[in-house]
Amino acid sequence: MTIIDRILAHARDHPQALAIADDTDVLTFQQLALVITNARGELLALGVRPGDRVGLCLPDGVAAMVASLAALAVGAVHVPIDHHLAPPERIQLIEVTAITWLRDSTGFHATGNSRSPDPLGEGCSAFIRFSSGTTGAAKGVLLSHRTLLARAEAAGRALNLLPGGRMLWL
Repeated sequence: MTIIDRILAHARDHPQALAIADDTDVLTFQQLALVITNARGELLALGVRPGDRVGLCLPDGVAAMVASLAALAVGAVHVPIDHHLAPPERIQLIEVTAITWLRDSTGFHATGNSRSPDPLGEGCSAFIRFSSGTTGAAKGVLLSHRTLLARAEAAGRALNLLPGGRMLWL
């Protein structure tokens, strides 16, 4: 099971429950499931394939969340890119992480980078999280679909998130 499987199951059980909102958009789980499914189809039609690294350079909000979930639904690896980075920093990050597709404010674009093999095993990788560790230089940490789901479940337990509860993420 993946986070996408969990979201789609929740959408079947609680279609009208609030899923995500920002200052301009509000989506129920039913709407979120439909948007993810449609966006997944669009990515597949563009040529995005499982294992491709998809860089997402968008401001936080519903659009960024949908883009990241659509990439995960394809089986691609989500690579967040801070939209405040200067163009040279963005280019360096795209090269270092071998991003094959980039989603920014103008749409999806192929980067020209070759697809890299999945070091965790075909179809296992889901997310590259950046951490500065103790040196101050950001390093990418590759997380699997199983790890993302386990972290989400652990966070839900630790925060005592209950059905119908809401969380503000800043």
